[in-house]
Amino acid sequence: MSEKTVYFTDFDVVRNRATFDADAEISLENFERLTGAYHFTQEVICQVRTPGGVCHQKHKRGCLGVMKDGREALIGNRCADHYFKSDLKFSLERKRVKDEIERQRIFSQYHTILAEQETQREALSLLHWQALQTSAMIKSWYKGFQPGVLRFIYNAGKTGNGNVVIETEHVTTEIRVIEGEEQEKRISKWLPEVLGRLSPLPEERVVQDMVDGAGKAKDALDTLIVCDPEALSFRKLKTLVTAIDSADLISQQQNDIKADVERFKQRTNLQLLFFVQDRWDDSDRVLAQILRMRGNKYTPADIRREEKRILATFASQIKERAWRAV
Repeated sequence: MSEKTVYFTDFDVVRNRATFDADAEISLENFERLTGAYHFTQEVICQVRTPGGVCHQKHKRGCLGVMKDGREALIGNRCADHYFKSDLKFSLERKRVKDEIERQRIFSQYHTILAEQETQREALSLLHWQALQTSAMIKSWYKGFQPGVLRFIYNAGKTGNGNVVIETEHVTTEIRVIEGEEQEKRISKWLPEVLGRLSPLPEERVVQDMVDGAGKAKDALDTLIVCDPEALSFRKLKTLVTAIDSADLISQQQNDIKADVERFKQRTNLQLLFFVQDRWDDSDRVLAQILRMRGNKYTPADIRREEKRILATFASQIKERAWRAV
């Protein structure tokens, strides 16, 4: 029986093995089996000999191979993929190593989860509750947007272009002679003006995926705690452990969404919504939504004051000209 498959993360551990030979050259002709795989932080030299010579390329990931004389050497992933790949024995060994390392990882994670189950349960319950709170808030925001505003937010999310553009009226006069008399003629031009860039708001679908992921992680932990691992298939055990392991990514995603929400809630950002409404939107509802998202009152008097504040904020760009949404 071969020794236990090992996943190496430190080159010094490999270098200090009695059977490792840094000067060895491993090839298809002298390859016997694999000891394991590695992923180092530092670069190492590939020891594969091909018909074109010894590889010697620097790399960080690969397999630790055993030659027929018992010595071990490094097989970089590039050579494994392009040279050793054609060898059936190597391909079977590589799959065996990959599967065994994965089994070791899953069972190790399983035992860690069981040892920390109370802490894990509390953390996952909190994560799920926070995800639900965030989802409820964002859903209420989307529900309150007027159609034109909502359309702009969706399009900005698709295209990555959140520039808020209006048109301002530029009026000039010309003196023209008509039937021998000078007359002033008013000429009006509407020119684009970029007021700012609207910060992106997370999509409802993305937020719901976060909620679902947190819920699955929480349910997976509950299942894992009460189940008999001997009665579980490895595939099912891996599914449960993977769902629980995803909690860190979900937590980071939630932090990113919260940061996006905070940027969107900034006063000057919300005020830009006033300028992306279309002619069919209810302007008072747009203003009320801006106030509500900031947590302010939105009585008719508050709405009128907010409108004045918005126009005052962008007065230097509009310059008392007539304006219209694009």
